Amino acid sequence: MMQLNDGADMMELNDRADMMELNDRADMMELNDGADRMELNERQDTMELNDGADRMELNERADMMELNDRADMMELNDRADMMELNDRADIIELNDGADRMELNERQDTMELNDGADMMVLNDGADRMELNERADMMELNDRAGMMELNDRADMMKLNDRANMMELIDRSDMMEMKDRADMMELNDRADIMELNDRAA
Repeated sequence: MMQLNDGADMMELNDRADMMELNDRADMMELNDGADRMELNERQDTMELNDGADRMELNERADMMELNDRADMMELNDRADMMELNDRADIIELNDGADRMELNERQDTMELNDGADMMVLNDGADRMELNERADMMELNDRAGMMELNDRADMMKLNDRANMMELIDRSDMMEMKDRADMMELNDRADIMELNDRAA
């Protein structure tokens, strides 16, 4: 009878060992699934950062095209002013037969017009410079926002890594508790066998 009981106890111990091994494999599969999910999340964050960088590059190209368009418009305006000045000079040259006073009055009018044109050109240049500074500040703001987003993503990844480490530690403690419980049960079974043998 004692020999049968010993065989039953050994079978029960083997069943428990098999159950523990199955539980360990399930925990290992769960850890692997968590690691795969984390890797997928990191890839998605990297893709989002790349998309943001592409959008920023497109915006910078659009700003550069707008600046070039403004420069072309200013050059056209300068040519138009130069043609207008040349036309006025031609008119003065054709009116050489007029008296000196009329010529002087026309010359004064021309000088006033030239001064007005120069003021208009200077105002346009000042507006262009202000617009370029505003575009530069906007680009700097976007770069700062991208850097803040990168830092937030890094903090989020670190938080996830810390959470995974805590989960791993919890699983290790649970496995250790199970091993301790199995060892206690084995000792109890041995004591019970010893009592029966006595």
